Amino acid sequence: MNLGDKICAIDIGTYRIRGLVADVNQEQNNWRVSGLAETASAGVRRGEIVDLEEAQKNLNQLINQLEINSGYKIGEAWVNIGGLHVYCKEGRGAIAVSRANGEISPEDINRAIEAAMIMSSPRNRQNIHIIPRYYKIDDRDIVKNPVGMQGNKLEANVLIVEAFTPQFKHLQRCLEDNKLNVNGFIYTPLAVSESVLTQRQKELGVMALDFGGGTTNLTIFEEQDILDISTLPIGSNHLTNDLAVGLRIPVDIAEELKKEFGRVDLKNIDRRRTIDLSKFGGDGSVPQYEIAKIIQARIEEILDLVNKELKRVSRQHLLPGGVVICGGGAQLKGLVDLVKEYLELPVQIGNPYSEPDMSFKEISSPEWATACGIVDWVLKNKHKGITKWNANMSNIARGVTGFFKRMIP
Repeated sequence: MNLGDKICAIDIGTYRIRGLVADVNQEQNNWRVSGLAETASAGVRRGEIVDLEEAQKNLNQLINQLEINSGYKIGEAWVNIGGLHVYCKEGRGAIAVSRANGEISPEDINRAIEAAMIMSSPRNRQNIHIIPRYYKIDDRDIVKNPVGMQGNKLEANVLIVEAFTPQFKHLQRCLEDNKLNVNGFIYTPLAVSESVLTQRQKELGVMALDFGGGTTNLTIFEEQDILDISTLPIGSNHLTNDLAVGLRIPVDIAEELKKEFGRVDLKNIDRRRTIDLSKFGGDGSVPQYEIAKIIQARIEEILDLVNKELKRVSRQHLLPGGVVICGGGAQLKGLVDLVKEYLELPVQIGNPYSEPDMSFKEISSPEWATACGIVDWVLKNKHKGITKWNANMSNIARGVTGFFKRMIP
């Protein structure tokens, strides 16, 4: 069967690729899971494709498995995009109000947003999102929705999410070669925030902390607005590498030790306890305390960087909504208490989805936050036009002349 009104979301990560098909209830604006699938990810490092052939092959496996599990033909999907090549910046665009009486219309808002986009788009960057933050009327009043208000000049302040064009095209190629039509790309931190944060938390001030395989993303909200988004070049794969080097064991065994015995609560570990490596195909044994000590050292390094980001935006210890942690690394035993100690903020694990009949109970795990968040983002923004992406930046350049003509009332 074809997807019809259903939504297919695909999360391409450094460590795993996950996909889900959501059955959408248009009247109630919610959704249920129709099918899930996940496979190992190869050819992706820190959110960037480094081996196109390997990435294509693993994505093909994911799509085939998702079609079997959901019973639907997967021909289109919403896909995440993330990594160090994606970054956010502020954009501003100002226009003259078009109506003679100075009343601001929706068309004026669109022109102001378009001005902000054009003024802020270098040739080698691809716009992913243009998100309005606030507007200023005649350089004075700051408002959220200026429609119907009066003035001579309207300025839009927007958040622009951009990707490095070559990497964006690599991702496009990977999807197109699998005959997958992309409905749109969703920036990973935005998807995660949509699935694990509440409106109340965003109003109070909150940070979503996503421990991914190759990177760690942090997204800070205050008064419902995005205050800051940062990507740190350290993820849970670094924990595996640290264990392999520190304990002198193969990487595959290090990964199994991390998943089964990984924890960051040193004071609760019996120093005499050892882990027999023969069950993982290795030789000898290692102290569990040493495993935790190595992992905790790397997590503390990540939290030091997070604290620096909070300090940079003047929000260190000042987020009443606290910290919501998610991603595969969020399942480390003792992580909540360690983050709470380091950041001196309330901390909880973000569970992205609650399945009423628990047919897909694995989707409530924090590692599914991105895939679930893609669906949530699409439902929330389907009428706002801010989930669109531009396949050809030259289209914007060709429209500049006509745009400035339209700016004249």
